[in-house]
Amino acid sequence: KTLHWFCDDHWRWDSFSCQWAPCFNWIITTASEAPAKYTSIGYTNVIKSQWGANHGLYHPADAPLVPVYDVSFVGRPHGDRHIYFNALQRAGIKVNVWGPGQEQGRLGHCEMIDVFRDSKINLNFAESAQPGYRQIKGRHFEIPACGGFQLTNTADNLQDYFVPGQEIALFDGVDDLVDKVRYYLAHATEREAIAHQGYLRCLREHTYEQRFNEIFRRMGLCPT
Repeated sequence: KTLHWFCDDHWRWDSFSCQWAPCFNWIITTASEAPAKYTSIGYTNVIKSQWGANHGLYHPADAPLVPVYDVSFVGRPHGDRHIYFNALQRAGIKVNVWGPGQEQGRLGHCEMIDVFRDSKINLNFAESAQPGYRQIKGRHFEIPACGGFQLTNTADNLQDYFVPGQEIALFDGVDDLVDKVRYYLAHATEREAIAHQGYLRCLREHTYEQRFNEIFRRMGLCPT
C-alpha cells in the first residue's frame, strides 16, 4: 500500500494534488474541504488528518523557566508579517524575530524549541506561502507541545483542535494583535493557564503517534 500526505491542498489542489492522487492507494489531507474534492474525481481512500507534534522532541523544559522574551516569532518573512511586527514595535512592544531572511537570523532546531519555552508570547501566522490562504501548520502544535503560550490568527478548522481563549489565543488583524499582546503580557496567570491547557490538549490528542495510529487503523494496518 502506498500513502501520500498532501499538506497544501488549500491552494495546490488544482495544480498538484488532483493530478498525483491516482498514483497512490491512500491520501492524507489536512484541508477540511479536500475530501469532497477527492471524492468528486472518484478517489475514496482519503483520510482527513492534521499536523501534530513529535512529543519526544517538543516538550516543556525539565525545570520551570523564567521567560527570557516578551514576544517572539520564528519563521519566514513572507506575506504581510512585517506589518504586524512594525505595529507592535510602534506600540513600544519588543518583538524578537528569527528565521531565514529575518534580522536575527535562523535558529537551530534546539534553539527554536528553547525560544518556544522561554517566551511569554509566541506569535504564529496561519497565512500560507500562497497569498490569500490560511491553513493549520505544524507550529500550531509544536508551540503548545513545548508548554509555550501561542497567539495566532485563525485558520481552516483550527477550532476543531484547540478551544480559543482556553487552550490557544487568537487575534484578528493588526490592532487586535497589539491589544491582545498588551493584555496577555499584563495577565500572566491567565496566559500561563492557557499555555498549560494547550499543552495538555496537545499531549492528549495531537501527537504524531496518535495521528499515525489513527491513519494506520483507517488503512487496516493495525487493530481497531
